[in-house]
Amino acid sequence: MPNRIIREGIISSPRVDELSMGAEVFYRRLMSVVDDYGRFYAIPSTLRGACWPTRPEKAPEDDICVWLAECVEQQLIHVFEVKGRRFLQVADFKQQVRAKSKFPECDSNCVVVAAHMLITSRSRSRISESETHTESACAAQPPSETGKLVCVKPAPVEMPCTLSSDWVEFIGRYPLKKNLTAAERQFAKAVTLENRAAVFACLERYLASDQVRRGVVMNPDNWLSECGADNWRNDWPRPREPSKERRSEVLAGLDAIDRLKGRSDAV
Repeated sequence: MPNRIIREGIISSPRVDELSMGAEVFYRRLMSVVDDYGRFYAIPSTLRGACWPTRPEKAPEDDICVWLAECVEQQLIHVFEVKGRRFLQVADFKQQVRAKSKFPECDSNCVVVAAHMLITSRSRSRISESETHTESACAAQPPSETGKLVCVKPAPVEMPCTLSSDWVEFIGRYPLKKNLTAAERQFAKAVTLENRAAVFACLERYLASDQVRRGVVMNPDNWLSECGADNWRNDWPRPREPSKERRSEVLAGLDAIDRLKGRSDAV
């Protein structure tokens, strides 16, 4: 395993600070596992054996799913699929490249995996159990000097209320791929199984609008927020069909071009 350069900025990184303790340890260990391009398999069992080779029992696979999702949420790691197989890449790895990567690159042909798609139902159960355990531990703590019970609970991992496939379908069809983390969060907040049909009908109207045809497209998070506030009833002007007079002018212009071209060929 080649040596890695760990830059001092990691200890003051706002994104790393947002990780739980377990996720940060996972992130640090992962740096010693990925190749020179920051790539590796995104399979929990493989990550467990690679990052904890001597004590795999310290890192249950369900916990690794949660830690990986935290890193993806903070944009420290990108997870993607190529031909049905999942891989990851550490963002801004910037290490010395010694050999060609055996892992595929995340390009336009790959499918980006969102954070919530990495968490299994068992992982969610472990999160709930962890929160219950934390509440019990807080209750057992002695009061502070002020006489108040002090308890700092870890922030829960946000879970979307819609099927993950809906988000993939939505962002796959939306013409602008910007602010994806904010858009995913807004999608999970606003879209439910009950209103998903209205959401996609609203998207169809937007895609057929003159605004999109001219290339003036809203960021997806703003679109979701604005349309959700209007209960997905938004409508936009359609592209205008050219008048008969305009079509005649265009056809006449094309005929003139053809005649001029014919004369030049003859000369």
